[in-house]
Amino acid sequence: MRRKRCHRIGLTKTQMIEGIINGTIASGVSDTGATSTAGKPGDPFASSKTKSTKTFRPPTGGTTTSTHQAELLLPVRAPANVVYVVPTLE
Repeated sequence: MRRKRCHRIGLTKTQMIEGIINGTIASGVSDTGATSTAGKPGDPFASSKTKSTKTFRPPTGGTTTSTHQAELLLPVRAPANVVYVVPTLE
């Protein structure tokens, strides 16, 4: 089966990988099978004005709280497209 591309941006695969690694190209990973998706401020998500106080327990220990919600820029139905923005994520 052949994959369809939404748009071409004129970069080679190597240039794309280098840009993602050095941070000049924004990237993100979403586990749509997870209970909730957390993201950092400035990550490529659709903005939302919905406030949030959802608390996460990261693998590093302790807890951290989301400030607001955003949406994935993927064709995924709600509620799987909801991202909780957590300022303390690195």
